[in-house]
Amino acid sequence: MIISGFFFFDFKILTADCLPTMTQMLDSDIKFDYIFGDLTTIPLTTSESSDQVIHHFLTKVLEISFKLLRKGGKYLTHGPGTSSPQSGAMLEQLIQSQIQLIPGVSVNISKLSAFIPSFTENWNFYTVQLLPATKHSN
Repeated sequence: MIISGFFFFDFKILTADCLPTMTQMLDSDIKFDYIFGDLTTIPLTTSESSDQVIHHFLTKVLEISFKLLRKGGKYLTHGPGTSSPQSGAMLEQLIQSQIQLIPGVSVNISKLSAFIPSFTENWNFYTVQLLPATKHSN
């Protein structure tokens, strides 16, 4: 059975290929309270290689996700394991760079770590909340 979404009284959960679906929504006035970014791997690299294609994909997912969030909305995702602090820092920089492209918002980013038994390591989990810009926001 293929699940295409769940519909409830006041909300709907979409399960679909994110880029085509979200790209179509950019042309509408649809804004979301929550977007879950559950990409299986998040390869971050500064080298010129095939990983750049995947890095570009992640950048595009973040860019579109942040444009579709309402102010006050939250983007939730997991990052690399805590054993790779450099990759975590790169993800955080990437998130910040995409947020800066959205006028009129500031951001609250929180991170927590939790042990994931199936991967036998600690992973970082991020919550990115878009907030109305204040006079002192960057």
